[in-house]
Amino acid sequence: MKKTLPILLFFVLSSLATFAQQPPLLNTFSFTHDAYNLTTCITYTANDTGTITVQLQLAKDEVGNIVIDKYFYSPADSGGGCYTITTLEPCTNYRVTLNMSNSVAFGPVTNPLFLFKSDCVSNLTTLSGINYGLSSYGNMVMTTASDLSLITSLELYDLTGRLVKTEKLTSTNQFILVNTTPGIYVGRLVAEGQTLLVNRLVID
Repeated sequence: MKKTLPILLFFVLSSLATFAQQPPLLNTFSFTHDAYNLTTCITYTANDTGTITVQLQLAKDEVGNIVIDKYFYSPADSGGGCYTITTLEPCTNYRVTLNMSNSVAFGPVTNPLFLFKSDCVSNLTTLSGINYGLSSYGNMVMTTASDLSLITSLELYDLTGRLVKTEKLTSTNQFILVNTTPGIYVGRLVAEGQTLLVNRLVID
C-alpha cells in the first residue's frame, strides 16, 4: 500500500497538469459589420482561470496579406465576449482568422473563422456638397475639406487598431506631421463623431 500511494498521486497530478495545459476552445461565434466596423462575438470554454487572449487577424481577400492584427483580453470566467475593430475599408473583402490562448497554452488557429465584405458607401468623397480627401506623403498626412462645418478631426490608427494620433482640423487644406514608426497606418476622418472616410496611409 505504501508503494501504491505515490504512484496514484503521480497519475492524479499528471492528469491535473494535462487539464491545466488545455487551450481555450471556441464554442460559437457571430458577427455584424458595416462599412467601417466589425464586431465579432464568441463563446468559449476557457480551460483556465485568469485572462483569455483573443487575437483577430483580417486579411484582404481570401489569399491576401494580413492588414489588421488586433488583440483583445477577456476574463476566463466570462465564457465569451464581443470584440470590435473600427478601421475597415469600405467595399472590401476580408478573411478573418481567430487565435485564442490562456496563461498556459495556445489554441489552434481557426483560419478562416469567416469571410465577409464590408459595406459599400456611395458618394464617398462628397457630403452635402462638401468635398474632402485624405492622403499621405513621407511623414505627413494631408487632409482636404471644402467646408469644416461637419468634418472635425483626423484619427490615425496602427494595424493593431491602436489610436496613435488625433488631430483637430483647423484648415480646409491641412498638413499634419506624424512622429511615429514608419509603416502602414489607417487614417479616419471624423464628422460629428461619425466615420466619414477611411484610407490606408503609408508613413515614411
